Amino acid sequence: MSVPFRIVSPLVIIGQGRVGTALAAALTQAAVPVEHLAARDLPSSLAAEAYLLAVRDPQIAATARAVLARHAGPPPLLMHTAGGLPSAVLREAGASAAAVLHPLVAFAAGPPPSMRGALFAVEGDEVARALAVAIVERLGGCPQVLDAKGLARYHAAAALASNHVLALVDLGREIFDGLGIDPVLGATGLASLFAAVAHNLGAVGLPGALTGPIARGDVAAVQRHLDALAPLPAARAAYLATADRLCLLARHKGDADLAGLLAIEALLSLYAPSVLD
Repeated sequence: MSVPFRIVSPLVIIGQGRVGTALAAALTQAAVPVEHLAARDLPSSLAAEAYLLAVRDPQIAATARAVLARHAGPPPLLMHTAGGLPSAVLREAGASAAAVLHPLVAFAAGPPPSMRGALFAVEGDEVARALAVAIVERLGGCPQVLDAKGLARYHAAAALASNHVLALVDLGREIFDGLGIDPVLGATGLASLFAAVAHNLGAVGLPGALTGPIARGDVAAVQRHLDALAPLPAARAAYLATADRLCLLARHKGDADLAGLLAIEALLSLYAPSVLD
């Protein structure tokens, strides 16, 4: 059972990059008292009840030690926003209570993204975790409490769905380049396509957002793709690595011609590593 926590004193956010700036703005808008500091220019004395470190992963431990060295008063709560590191990194730096508060939000260039409705991963000890949950709820977000192992798996899933997808986009760009397509035109087209996929995913979720030849059960189109990618082994390997999962999604969606989908699965089995080796 979590411990109720009221945010009554200023929360000190340390780190003035995109994440820290966006969180400071969103919390201020949500009427949460916030003080926003740069990690490289900490004052000589600190006395907050809680600190949220929004700095790069390699800087978290050193920043935590710097905060604790300057802190005067009862032991504070420390939190960080890095989904790839458990709260243990803060306890190892000397914190007596620590938590992770990671927003599943893309902090790209441009205006700060909305936090309302966003998933937040929360991990840590009971008291600090309660504060993290309270902060997320004030932001209008959806806290998901995880343990340290679950946090690592969550972060890997987020990387697969965001960073790793860009590897597929880059393979598409490389193919376009090889066809002599204007780089700017190709990049714009791929970005537009990617944005439409993201929109559909948000609108109808999975498997509803799936389109294309596998979603239809079009084995002839899949065969043409594999033949066309034969001179491009990295691209074909990526195609094959994701096609099995698309078949599973197509089955769940239920719109594909079943005979065609079975034929696609049989075709893909011919390209399995044990067959190709």
